[in-house]
Amino acid sequence: MRTTLNLDDQIMEALLRVTDADTKTQAVTQAVKDYVRRKQLEELLALQGKLRLKDNWRQLERVEMRDLKRLDRRYGKGPR
Repeated sequence: MRTTLNLDDQIMEALLRVTDADTKTQAVTQAVKDYVRRKQLEELLALQGKLRLKDNWRQLERVEMRDLKRLDRRYGKGPR
């Protein structure tokens, strides 16, 4: 997508320097990607301690194995 930006020359020079980008487009793209990634990490960290996960991996494994055996029987494959 083509976008026109009016950026301060000093900021653009600094961005080119710190990103080691060959072009202004590469520098801005890299900076925006980094910004988005950091914001997503902040959102994820904000959830820390707020999600309750059940420790039921054994039960989930049994269900998965049962389903795999059922599929094996349905499609004529041997035991796992």
